[in-house]
Amino acid sequence: MLLVGIDETIGRMLAERIRSRIQKEAGPGVRETPGLTVTVSIGLAGLSADTPTLDRLIARADQALYAAKHAGRNCVAAGPDDEIASAAERPPQWVAAE
Repeated sequence: MLLVGIDETIGRMLAERIRSRIQKEAGPGVRETPGLTVTVSIGLAGLSADTPTLDRLIARADQALYAAKHAGRNCVAAGPDDEIASAAERPPQWVAAE
């Protein structure tokens, strides 16, 4: 998803709302299946001076997504490349650079 004109704080808030709603409001087929839950991991990347191309922006978002999955899934990960690499050491939900 590409959000134009949104800063990182709002982007994080929206990503967390999406993650939370998916977890809470999975379809009826999921709710009726014992032991089955649906979660989502989200990688968040913002356009900055160190992301000069769309390909680089997508690569940063992809790195953040894998950091979220590595951190235990069902969370939002964001941050510069060097901070994403250590995201697995942060607690789930917000795996993000401050």
